[in-house]
Parts: sequence; C-alpha cells; structure tokens
Amino acid sequence: KSLTDYNMEGTGLPRDAHFLAYGIRHEVDFPPWPGISLAGIEQLKTKGFDFKSRNAGRFLLRIMATRSIKDEVALAVMAMGAPQDVIEPPHYQGEESMSLLEAALSAGRVQIASQLIVDGALKTNGQTDQARVDRALRAAVRSGEVSAIDLILPYHPATTYPDSEDQTVQISVLFELGNWDGFNDAPTAALQRLLDLGVDI
Repeated sequence: KSLTDYNMEGTGLPRDAHFLAYGIRHEVDFPPWPGISLAGIEQLKTKGFDFKSRNAGRFLLRIMATRSIKDEVALAVMAMGAPQDVIEPPHYQGEESMSLLEAALSAGRVQIASQLIVDGALKTNGQTDQARVDRALRAAVRSGEVSAIDLILPYHPATTYPDSEDQTVQISVLFELGNWDGFNDAPTAALQRLLDLGVDI
C-alpha cells in the first residue's frame, strides 16, 4: 500500500492519514524524512531494502534534493549502487522533471555535482547535451550558491529558457532565484554574479 502527499496547502492527505504515517514511523523506529541519517540507511540495509532497485534511485534523488540531509548520506546510498539515471517526474502543472545532477545542484551539493559531471551527467551518447547544461544552470541558480553556478558556466549554458505554456516567451534564469528556499542569507552574491554575467533582467 502507498499514500502520496504533495504537501500543498488545501490539498494532500487528510489529517488521519498524517497520524497514520507518523504512527508507522514511530513503530518501526525510523526517523522522519528530513532527519534521515547514516543510521537510517543502516536500518534500511538491515531490513533488506534493495539499494540497486529503481525505488532506491528515487530515494537517492529525494535525498540529493533535500538540503537538510548531509552529503554523507547521499554518498552512502550512491556507494551501495542506487541507480543514478532515475528522473523525478513533475508533481504539479508547469513543473519539470529533475535529474540527479539537477537535484545535487539545487541543494548546493557542489562536490557531488562536480563528480556527477565528470561521470558524464551533462552528456548524451558521449556528447555534451546543451539541454542538460541549460537545465543544470537553472538548478544551480535555484541553490543560491555562486560555486554551483560557476561549476556550470564553462559549459556555456543559456541564461534564458522557454516558458512551459508559451514557447515563444523566454524567461530569465534570474527568476529561478525567486524559488530559492535556502536556510541562510538571501542569495545576493549569486544574484550579483548573474548580473555581472549580463543575464537579462
């Protein structure tokens, strides 16, 4: 059985379903999602979770995209063989799918993103894929981290992208900063970096 909650105000699961989810986690002594740690990964190993399955790939993608989870947890799941080619489908209208590299960049995991790039995350059939590069920049901008943005710049990404509802309209990557949900200061350094690059305001 499974329940999916997209966690938006006015939608999602009924209250009783939330109590059920917390009750199950309490019974199996498993931490809530934002608190997943190496100990939680060890529990999954003990319980026989298949770390080479497609579900493990989706699990890795969610870990990678969640800023509050430490890099060591993502690296541990990667080391156990979780598939790295799983794509997270969009949950809402207008939202796009997300790759592992984009998840790493959007969470500011620059070292992991750098290794993924070395391993070919920006390539298709051995050639640099411009669409992947462009999406990677947008993910990097969402992180609000200058180092994430600078990681993608050598690949000459486009700084605008077509509107999902009207392909004739181009949107500046600056708007990706509007989705920023970091834990520290506002990403003014990232904004300044983009302005210095001449990104369309």
